[in-house]
Amino acid sequence: MIEWSQCLTYFCLIKVSEELKNLRNWQSFSSLIKSLQCPPIARLKQTWETLFTKHHYSYSKFVEFSKLFQDKDNLTFDYRGPC
Repeated sequence: MIEWSQCLTYFCLIKVSEELKNLRNWQSFSSLIKSLQCPPIARLKQTWETLFTKHHYSYSKFVEFSKLFQDKDNLTFDYRGPC
């Protein structure tokens, strides 16, 4: 049961990160994705497996977003600024 509630939390956070990216709020987007990548969160294997099984689209979006931050603090997306 805990895995399901954690999975639902991750699902919601990934949805929020998707919206932040659409709004071009790069700092918040970066902080949220990096927090989901931190070791204590990344070690929750069963939760990630549940997310992959139940919400495959959200999991794939997280993987896509994570690839943006593979280089150490080097954002690889196109920054167009607020205007």
